[in-house]
Amino acid sequence: MRQSVLRGPALLALVLVAATVAVLFWRRPDQFFAPFVWAEESVIVQGYAERGWASILEPIQGQHVFATRLVTTLALQLSFARAPYFAVWITVAFTCLVVLAVVFSPTHLRLRSLCALAVLLVPTDAEVFAVALYVFWWAGILLFLALLWDRGLPWLRAGYIVLGGLSSPLIGPVAILLAARATLERTGISLCMALLSVGLAAVQAGTAYFYMTNTGELPSDIALLNTAVARFIGFFYFGSGWLPDRYSLLGYVLLVAFSIAVWVRRDRLDRYFLLLVLMWGAVCALAAVRVPIANLHPFLAGPRYFFYPFLLMTWAGLWIAAVSGPIVKSIIAAAYIAAVWFAVSYETNNKYLGFTRRHDLVDWSAHAKRCAQSEKYVMPIHTIGDANVLWPREMTGAQCRALLEKSLF
Repeated sequence: MRQSVLRGPALLALVLVAATVAVLFWRRPDQFFAPFVWAEESVIVQGYAERGWASILEPIQGQHVFATRLVTTLALQLSFARAPYFAVWITVAFTCLVVLAVVFSPTHLRLRSLCALAVLLVPTDAEVFAVALYVFWWAGILLFLALLWDRGLPWLRAGYIVLGGLSSPLIGPVAILLAARATLERTGISLCMALLSVGLAAVQAGTAYFYMTNTGELPSDIALLNTAVARFIGFFYFGSGWLPDRYSLLGYVLLVAFSIAVWVRRDRLDRYFLLLVLMWGAVCALAAVRVPIANLHPFLAGPRYFFYPFLLMTWAGLWIAAVSGPIVKSIIAAAYIAAVWFAVSYETNNKYLGFTRRHDLVDWSAHAKRCAQSEKYVMPIHTIGDANVLWPREMTGAQCRALLEKSLF
């Protein structure tokens, strides 16, 4: 009995954890050897210094990011001087749990092991990988799983909704789709999950209404629609610049090919596949509303906004492959391998961007100690990884001394 368990789910889990750590190291190697505090993480540091754990429920830039605040605050509690090291390993552990959740959660996803690997190999810049700031993006994946849930373990599904809902604005469209699903299923569990998600969506929406400023817009004319198709479909395969000025045409070709594949296999695709496709449309719309889509690029500008669209595209492709014959399977496999290959081989003029992302060494521990010895001190914060382009975050010596004193290590 023990051997069969070790050769089954346990072995698969070990392989996936090893693969996750290996891919995270591949994509953000400097985070393992020289981790640092990134961008809005400085807000969490400041909040923890001033209000302690009470700051964990405060929003950042108009949205609640509970998972990110939890990881960073826990790292600060463990050690202010070594917070980046604790944060990166807690982040890696959380990422492993999300990858395992994709495989072992009872969802309607097809080829779940490949879906889990696809999370790690999204063909974009590695912005959201192995950085505590972006843990809330990984928490959002749990909402996809809750939406596509099959049966059983209602407490786990509710946990996904709570953690994801308090961490990501994705709870808005997920709540709408869960409500639609509850209307069709008419079960007590579906209704409870829908009501839970609607409540959390109201919290996120209320916070966003008062504190978030969006600068984008939904496609309202053919030019903007072409841009959206180019960015969210065409760029998946050739965002690395292999076919300049052809992204929109390529996007429409891929969209037509996808539609044909769906139509041919419509008898084997159910409403859960439709939920996945609708979720893809929702995340594209959220990205378009958040920032001007013409300014987005999977490597050069806002690559995090491509994380969900490209991930859901991959899951949809795997779903179609699972219900199709060997020819379609081979075409989808070749297309995805090509997309990842183009992303891996992509080179920019900026050494801090790419499928593997690097950053300059800055010693957080040394700055923390200098801060503790000063009356006031400007702590440096990484933004793009360039040591010459750092955000300043002023802290008092008293704050730094207090954080060092209450650190567990």
